[in-house]
Amino acid sequence: MAARKRRRTTAPARRRKTNTGPKNVAAFILGGAAGAMAGGLLVRSGVSPTTAAVGVTVAGAGASLGLRKSAQLAAGGAAAAGAGQLAAVWLNKQAQKNQTKQPKIVVKKNGVQPRQDAFGDDIHAAFDRAREELSMHDEAAAFGDYDDEEVITVN
Repeated sequence: MAARKRRRTTAPARRRKTNTGPKNVAAFILGGAAGAMAGGLLVRSGVSPTTAAVGVTVAGAGASLGLRKSAQLAAGGAAAAGAGQLAAVWLNKQAQKNQTKQPKIVVKKNGVQPRQDAFGDDIHAAFDRAREELSMHDEAAAFGDYDDEEVITVN
């Protein structure tokens, strides 16, 4: 007797050759954009930037633990956006600490406040000369327009 072939009850699993890399990257980017937008909306509504950044980071990290596949990557992107906002807030505070200059007392002389900025008087004088020259050209052009007009006499 010939041996019977044993029948399989399930079909063999076929391996799919799909490239999920771009989908994963897109999910991560969209999650990051959504997290950044959520943080920006929180700040716009009056929440402290630090609180908003920590909230987005914690919410994204918590969601990435409970979700699967693409949603997990999107939540990770949101967490990364929150961490980026937190880093930006920290850098802003560090920059403000380094700017501990005392305010200067400005004394007006003859009702005119002196200019105090980084450019100095040379640049301001050059702009003043340019303004004067432009106004002279405008005045000359205004007088030159009368030559081109036609005079019509009405009887």
